Amino acid sequence: MKYATYLMNSTKKEYMMVGASYPEKIGEYLLILEKESLWNICRDVIYISHSCTTYGYKDVRGYVYKDITETGGEIIHEELKLY
Repeated sequence: MKYATYLMNSTKKEYMMVGASYPEKIGEYLLILEKESLWNICRDVIYISHSCTTYGYKDVRGYVYKDITETGGEIIHEELKLY
């Protein structure tokens, strides 16, 4: 069973679901969150959680995913040819 992976900032009470692309894009996510959501990766308490309780936390995935889907992932455009 796979669990959702969350990037949590307990200092700012914000989180983002990282999904299946962890850990390949974690640096890219942190850079975007530092610029757009003003996370301070040196001073904020940032951790990764697999069982996330997000009560009271704000979802900031919109800063990373410009087109938000209901699942919180990136839209992958793919063409399938069925024979």
